[in-house]
Amino acid sequence: MPLGQGVSVVDLAYLAGFFDGEGSVMLQSVRFGRAVPSHRLAIVVDNTAEHALLRFACAFGGSVIRIRPSRANQRGHFRWTASDRRAEAVLRALLPHLHVKRDQADVALLFRATVCRRGSCRPPQDVLNRRSELVARIHQLNARGVGAALRCLSVPAVSVS
Repeated sequence: MPLGQGVSVVDLAYLAGFFDGEGSVMLQSVRFGRAVPSHRLAIVVDNTAEHALLRFACAFGGSVIRIRPSRANQRGHFRWTASDRRAEAVLRALLPHLHVKRDQADVALLFRATVCRRGSCRPPQDVLNRRSELVARIHQLNARGVGAALRCLSVPAVSVS
């Protein structure tokens, strides 16, 4: 069964909203013993409410772990993580409901379209160049902050008197 299948539209919208506010889309550099680094898609949601992250795990799989505080004045929190194919499937399921993270999700899905689906392959240089552009773009989007990524909803503004 595909990830997210059987999850209601309302739950997908809730999870997308939660992801918009608390999630991250990353193209992480990994070496795997190679001289030239490769990249992998990872999505993460951090929160102090474990039950909220368990909703992601129930809908999509992935793992929820406890992150211990690094300083005495911090609270511990929980992290849900999915990577590669699972992260791609999650983004596809959430995409119709995303607003803040929509651009990052679009870039991540473009990146995943350049990845070999079976075994390892050596992609041509133009594909490697495209991946580098997408990695740079996601870093740029993630650095911009929430304000620049907000999108207006397709509903008329309500005046407050």
